[in-house]
Amino acid sequence: MPGDAALNRGLKRVEATLGFKQPVTFHGLRHTHVSYLLAKHCDIAYISQRLGHSDVTITLRVYQHLLKSYETEQAQLAVDALGAL
Repeated sequence: MPGDAALNRGLKRVEATLGFKQPVTFHGLRHTHVSYLLAKHCDIAYISQRLGHSDVTITLRVYQHLLKSYETEQAQLAVDALGAL
């Protein structure tokens, strides 16, 4: 399996061919991938498994700053659910 350096070199060549002004590393794409999935409300446990993290707490710790924006939304969902009882 190719290492990070090899992946980044290949990615840089593709990005240059496509005319990217600011290349993105493979690691940067990984973060963008997770950010996008979280924005689309994918389950954090699924994302953690997809990333190959051994424990969901790793994913939560790394991406906690992105989850804070959902606190208000989740609070409202809880209020609505409990109000429907």
